[in-house]
Amino acid sequence: GPDRAAAAKREFDIARAARVHFASVAHQARFVRAREMLAKAPPDQRQAILFEMRTALDLEAALAKELYGLQRRDSRIGFEASNHYFYLGQDLVEKVINCHWIVGRLK
Repeated sequence: GPDRAAAAKREFDIARAARVHFASVAHQARFVRAREMLAKAPPDQRQAILFEMRTALDLEAALAKELYGLQRRDSRIGFEASNHYFYLGQDLVEKVINCHWIVGRLK
């Protein structure tokens, strides 16, 4: 019935939030690796590395926006009882702003 469908949608949102978390780890690792490579890169490779860093940041900002929407629908997302909250919606907004600011600095 409708209650089961609503419950299934909420659980699907939890799975989507987990996917966002795992993808975020991958993007952050990609960014850090590229940043380390940039420090040692010859001039002819710098633009490609900067592009990789900007791409990781753009993808990370998109994930934060997706997670923001998920969190607004389900207060369990971002919550952990012993710490109260891992992050709030405002934290995700700040993450998007920070990603865009860093992309601007890399241009």
